[in-house]
Amino acid sequence: MHQQHRFKTELSKVGETHQFAVYNLFYYFDQDIEAGKIDWKSILVRVPSGQFYEIYHLQAIGIEIGPAYFMDAGGIKILATSDLMGGTGFYSYESYWWFDKDGPVRINTDEAVSAALADILPAGSEIETGGGLDMENLTFKSAVWKTGDAHCCPTGGGVEIKFKLDKGLLAAIEKRFFPG
Repeated sequence: MHQQHRFKTELSKVGETHQFAVYNLFYYFDQDIEAGKIDWKSILVRVPSGQFYEIYHLQAIGIEIGPAYFMDAGGIKILATSDLMGGTGFYSYESYWWFDKDGPVRINTDEAVSAALADILPAGSEIETGGGLDMENLTFKSAVWKTGDAHCCPTGGGVEIKFKLDKGLLAAIEKRFFPG
């Protein structure tokens, strides 16, 4: 099968932190080679011994794949990746890592946000769209939908959650629900 398709890979350095070098490895297939459209992405970490470890792999259809990058999250340097899904919900495949002398620790944003929302959302309410997490400012903001609300028109108010980041753990420090 591999002889019927063309492919290309591209390795680029993202940067270094705590003696760990981070790289993007992009995969391009067939017509996407000329178009420059990334089909798959891996994030590799080179440890001081020179070995490479894959800490992330994305292989999805209909995703706008881009490079991983370092960012500041509440004064802490972390590694981030955010790849936009198609559609109207503004959903992304997002992942974040905090590094220390032992290497990368994946930050579990989904669990932290879900736990905080479970504490403050009234019964019959939910969050329907993505894009609410602002990792740079360690906040989550979103409109709230009541059961039966049209996707266009949330009537359930809003939420705002503030987090702290401590050694790779994201924890809610302030949770507010604003009625509609």
